[in-house]
This record gives sequence, C-alpha cells and structure tokens, in this order.
Amino acid sequence: MSKPIQTTTLYRPVGGPELELIRQSGNLRFPPRLFWQPIFYPVLSEQYAAQIASTWNIRDAEAGYVGYVTRFQVRNDLLDRYEIHEASGRDGREYWIPATDLEAFNHAIVGSIEVIAEFRGDPPAEDDVPPSIALNAIVAEQKYPLLFVTISGAHLYGFASPDSDWDLRGVHVLPISQVVGLGQPEETVDAMSVRGRLEIDLVTHDVKKFMRLMLKPNGYVLEQLHSPLIIHTTPEHEELLDIAQGCVTRHHVHHYLGFAANQWKLFRKEDPPRVKPLLYVYRVLLTGIHLMRTGRIEANLKRLNHEFGLNYLDDLIQRKVENTESCRLDGADMAFHENEFHRLETRLKQAGEDSSLPERPTVRDRLNDLLVRLRVKHSPEPE
Repeated sequence: MSKPIQTTTLYRPVGGPELELIRQSGNLRFPPRLFWQPIFYPVLSEQYAAQIASTWNIRDAEAGYVGYVTRFQVRNDLLDRYEIHEASGRDGREYWIPATDLEAFNHAIVGSIEVIAEFRGDPPAEDDVPPSIALNAIVAEQKYPLLFVTISGAHLYGFASPDSDWDLRGVHVLPISQVVGLGQPEETVDAMSVRGRLEIDLVTHDVKKFMRLMLKPNGYVLEQLHSPLIIHTTPEHEELLDIAQGCVTRHHVHHYLGFAANQWKLFRKEDPPRVKPLLYVYRVLLTGIHLMRTGRIEANLKRLNHEFGLNYLDDLIQRKVENTESCRLDGADMAFHENEFHRLETRLKQAGEDSSLPERPTVRDRLNDLLVRLRVKHSPEPE
C-alpha cells in the first residue's frame, strides 16, 4: 500500500495579471517570473500573504492595483530542499524558490490554486507607467546599437524600496567614424529619465571601454554583465559572459574591501544611520567572499544569505523594502554591526589570501577578437 502524499499549505499574494495567467493554466501552476524577479516567494501564513496583497499589490501598477491571496498545497518532498526564511518575524515566514526551480515547484502542487481573499486599491493615476514598459522604452530610444542592458542597483541586490530608482547598465557599440575620427568618442552615455513616477538612470559604455574595465579588478562591470535581470541581450552578450570568467582574479578582493570600507564610513557618519549603506556594506563583503571562494559573481543579498545564514540580514532587508530609500535605523546596535563589519572584512581578506583565482586575466586575446568582430559588424558597408 503506497504512503499518502505529505503536503504543506502555502499562500501567495498575486496581482491581477498573474492571477489571469494562473487561471489560464486551469488554476494548476504559477507563471514564469519576470526579468526582475529571480526569486519566487510562497509564504506559510495567510495573514502575511493578506498583508502583502493589501499593502503592496494594491499600490502596484504591474499588479493592476489589486491583490489576491492564493492558497495551494505543495508536496513536502519538494519543499524539503529549501530552507524557511523569516522575512518579518515568525508570522512572515516564506520559502525562497529560485525562478529556475519554478517548473519543478509547479509540478509539486497537489490539487488546484484557489483564491481566498481579494483587495483593491485606488484607480491608477494617469502618470503611472509599469516598469516593464518604461524600461524597455528607454532602451529602445538609444542611438547606438546595444550589446546588452541589465538592471543593477537595489533591484539587483534584492533590497529595492518602493521609491528606489531603476539603475540600468549596459554596453553600446560606437560607429567606426567615432572610433577612428579626430573627435572625442562618446565612450559613456548617461541618460536620466522620469517615466510617470519612475526615475530611471541608464548608463552604457562603449564596448572597448567596458572591455578595458573588465581587464581591471573592477567588480562593478562584472556584476552588471552577470545581472540576471536582463532588459536587452544579444548573442555577443552571451559570448562576453563566457569570456568574462577569465577576467576574474584574486585582486578583485581589493575592489570589494575598498567599497565596503567606504560604505561603512557613510553608514557611521549619519545619526541616526540609514539602512541602505549598511545593506551595501554586507552585500559587498558577502559578494567578495563568495567570489574569492568560487570565482562566481553573485550580487543578490538574499541569495548570498542562503550561503552565509546571517539571521539579522532578513530584518534589515525587510525594513528597507517596506520603507523609503532614506529610511533610518533607529536604535541601531552600532557595536554589533561594527563587530560584524570587521569580522566579515577579515574573512574577505583571508578569502583573498586563500583564493586559487589567477593573478591576472587570461582572456585578453578573446576580448580583442570579439571587439574587432563587433566593430566590423556595426560598420556600414562601403558603397
């Protein structure tokens, strides 16, 4: 006689468009994540799901200013692969399912997904523009061919506030006339834009400048290149990602040590201090340690904390995402955070000393070959 299937009841707040996709599946599965959603968050409490639906979804243009609470059963043999995280105390417990695992998660749903609550917000203002439309629109307006554009900043790091701006970073390819002519080439394009209520900062570098930065111990460009939040891509973007592994060296440790020290100074000089620079301190230190150990870029603080298990980070992240960019950390235990800063700084230094990463990049010729091919590809044919 077969054993009965063991399941756990989970909940998920969803907006109108996501619910429509669920219904199109026969109420059997959740739709794939969007490009800025690398993690799928089912929660264990109906109350917590209702709190999110009634405070977040009803203010979200992408959600249609409506929030629904869904309830469903998931097999325990699937859930046992993942840890439970406390995003906001015990009542705010949730699973963090990577977007790449969502297909397996859907297969583990037993029965149907049902709607058990509905919340509606105010009608959308005329100047509201959904992020997906605004971000793609500004990319489409660029005058030079683009190799890639990704989302960076707080959205990439996993602690964006409702009023966070959108940081887009990428690579453009200048025409041959600018590269070989007497004029100053436009190596960097910086385009600030306001679309509805969204503030968007798009910065792109010419491919040659970007490649030169890749050959230096510069963690910024590698994080931008490896961001999973992709707005625009090309086959050459995939090729550059493959080549980039040969740009990672043990000297990248200095980039992360310097950045962390600067953010710590910024955090310390304000009274009361802001949450944002403290999260940057921890994000940078953990990214650096992870890179020195594995040779792989990971910039998302939530995913990094899967590895490091620092319980206090969940509360800091939750405080940031539920408040404004300038939110303060009243009553901060400065001694605790200072000890943690120095502890993780020491771990990063040691990880750099112990790293088996090479001393210098090994892919200069491959970058040069790709650069030449891109210049030729985007040069006009002679008449």
